Amino acid sequence: WLLFLLPLLLLVIVMAVCFIRFRKMQEKQGQSEEAIEMRPQQSTVSRRSNATPLVTTQFSQFRRNEEGMEFQVARWIQEVSGEARRAKSLVAWLGDGIVLCKLANKILPKSVERIHEPAMTEVLKKENIRAFLGACRVIGVSEANIFDPMELIEGRDWHHVNDCCFMLGVASHHISGFPGPCLGGRHDVAYLG
Repeated sequence: WLLFLLPLLLLVIVMAVCFIRFRKMQEKQGQSEEAIEMRPQQSTVSRRSNATPLVTTQFSQFRRNEEGMEFQVARWIQEVSGEARRAKSLVAWLGDGIVLCKLANKILPKSVERIHEPAMTEVLKKENIRAFLGACRVIGVSEANIFDPMELIEGRDWHHVNDCCFMLGVASHHISGFPGPCLGGRHDVAYLG
C-alpha cells in the first residue's frame, strides 16, 4: 500500500504547486491588464473589426521560464524573416524594429505598410516598433503580451519583448497561407469563434 500512496502523494504535491503558480500568474495578469488599460493605443495598423485575441496569456508566462526560450525565439525570427542575426545582440538586431516589421509581413503580408529603413532616430525606431505591435494585434496576440516600444529600444524588460515575439509565433498557426514555421503547438492557441 506504500507503493500506492507515494505516487498519490507526489501527484497531490505537483497539483498544489501548479495551483499556487496559477494563482500567482492570475494576480500578475490582473496587474498587467490594469497597467495596459492606462497605456494609450499605439497601433498604426488598423485592427480587424470585432478582433478577439487568439492567444492565451498564461501560456506565455509559463514558457518564459523555460531555458532557451530566447534562443528559440531568435532562431525563429531569423528563419521566418530571412534576416541574419550574425554576432549582434538581440537589442542591436531588433532595436530599430526593421527585422520585426519584416517578420510580421512574412506572417501576414502587408500587415506593416511602411518600414522606415534605415531607422536612425528614436522616432523612426518607435514608429517601426509600433507598426510591428499593430500587426501583432491584427494577427491575434493579446494586448497583455504587447510590450512598450521603449522596452526594446532601451533593452530593458527583455522578457516582455521575448514573450510578445513568442506569442506571435504561436498566433501565426491560424494565419492561412503562412507555411511556418510556427512556435508552440496548435493546442496553445485559443480559437475563439
